[in-house]
Amino acid sequence: MQSRLDITGVLTDTVTIIQNRGAALVRSAMLPAMLLVTANQLSIHLKLSPLIDAALVFSMPVWFTLYMVPVMRGVLINEEGIGRKWGLHWGWDETRFLLRYLIISAVPLVTFLVLLAFALWLIPPDMRESATEHWGMRVLGVLNMTFIFYVAVRLSMMLPAAAIGDQANPSQSWRLTRHNGWRLMGLYVLIMLVFAVLTLLLSLVLLPILEHPAVRWIIGVINAIFGVVGVAAIATAYRKLSVNEPAKE
Repeated sequence: MQSRLDITGVLTDTVTIIQNRGAALVRSAMLPAMLLVTANQLSIHLKLSPLIDAALVFSMPVWFTLYMVPVMRGVLINEEGIGRKWGLHWGWDETRFLLRYLIISAVPLVTFLVLLAFALWLIPPDMRESATEHWGMRVLGVLNMTFIFYVAVRLSMMLPAAAIGDQANPSQSWRLTRHNGWRLMGLYVLIMLVFAVLTLLLSLVLLPILEHPAVRWIIGVINAIFGVVGVAAIATAYRKLSVNEPAKE
C-alpha cells in the first residue's frame, strides 16, 4: 500500500531547496519563461495572421517544457541548468516530457467532448437551451471541473518522471499517487492560491499602469519566477512518492 504523502514535508523540503539552490533554478528557467510569456502576450495583445497566431500557441508547450525540465532535473538529480544552454537544450528527456504534458492537457478536451456528446444524446433538442440555464448544470460543471483536475493531478507525476528518464506512463503515475490524489490536489491548490495572492498584490501595486503590455509582460515573467517554487514542489512530491512506492507483486 502506498504510504500517505507528507505535505508538510514536501513544503519544508521545497523551502530548503529554494534556499540552497533557488538562484540556480531560476537562472535555468529564466529564458524559457521569458519566451513563454512573450508568446502568450503576443497572441493576446497583437492582431496577427492566423498562421503566426497558431505558431505562437503551438510554441507555448515547447517553452513550457524547456521551463519545467531544467528545474525538475535540478531538484531531482542536481543537474545544473546553466550547463544545459541556459534551459534551451532539447533532447529525449524534453521530448518525453512534452508528450506526457500533451497527454495531461488532452484530459479536459476529451472529457468535454464526451460530456457534450452525452448531453446532446440525452437532452431533447427543444429542451437544450433551457437545460443549460438550469442550476443543476452549474453543479455538474463544478463536479466536472473537479473530476478533470483530480485526473490531471493523478497523472501529473508523469512529468518529473519523464524529465529525469524514469518510467513515465499513465498507469505508473496513477499507481504512484494512489491514496494521495486528494493530498496532491490540496498541495496544488495551495500553490495556486499563493501565486494568485502574489499576483493580486503585484497587480494592485502596478494598477495605474496595469493595462500597458510591457507591464503585463513583466508581471508574467515575475509569476514564472515564482512558479519555480511550484515546479520544485512537484518534483519534491515525486521524489517522496517514488521512494515510498511499494514493490510490485
